[in-house]
Amino acid sequence: MGDTLERGFPSAFGNSPEDFLQQYEALIYKVIFEWTRENFRFEPEDLFNEFFVHIADDNFRRLRTFHGESRPTTYLGSILRNFICDKYRKMARTPVNSLDDIEQTRGECLTAVPPDQEDIF
Repeated sequence: MGDTLERGFPSAFGNSPEDFLQQYEALIYKVIFEWTRENFRFEPEDLFNEFFVHIADDNFRRLRTFHGESRPTTYLGSILRNFICDKYRKMARTPVNSLDDIEQTRGECLTAVPPDQEDIF
C-alpha cells in the first residue's frame, strides 16, 4: 500500500491495511458467516470483500474515528453489525415474490441484532 495510507492508518488496528487483515480477517469472516449461514441470498466471501471495501473507504475513515473508549474488536463489531443490517434493509426494499420472503428477510435481520434492539425492526 502507499506510504500516505500507512501513515494515516489507525494504530489500534495495526500499522497498515495488511496488518489489519492479518489481525482481524478470521474474526470478521466468522461473524459474517454466522450472520449469513441461514440466508442464502448472501455469500460470506462476497460480504467479506464488500465489508473490507466499506472499511477502506476514504482512507479507512471509519477506523480512524476510533478513540479507544472500547476494545478495537468491539468497535469493529459495531461497524460490521451496522454494515450487515444495512445489507438486510436494502434487501428488504427490493421487490419480493411472496409474503414468505418478507417474513424471512425480517427474521434474518432480527437474528443479526442484539435482542434489546429488535424493536427497531
